[in-house]
Amino acid sequence: MSKNPDIDEENASEHFDNLLRLIGLVYPVDYKVSEKSLSNGRLFGSDAKEILYPICDHFGINKYEIAKEMHADEIYDDVRTLIDEIIAMCA
Repeated sequence: MSKNPDIDEENASEHFDNLLRLIGLVYPVDYKVSEKSLSNGRLFGSDAKEILYPICDHFGINKYEIAKEMHADEIYDDVRTLIDEIIAMCA
């Protein structure tokens, strides 16, 4: 996934974890849950751009490339609900 020539597929996950530590964030197990909890609270209070832009810059990618690589089980519950409501409204 990385376009950064210094990052290969084998160590991309390690680079990602180190980058999150540098920006002061560790993603919790319940990061997709809509309700704020002790473990995911930092995500609720964060500006998405402050998290996303350093990741994109580091890996040489953009937000659209990230979205294309996402699997269905990686999508937040709120996004799923929004999409379902839009589909129901248009039906």
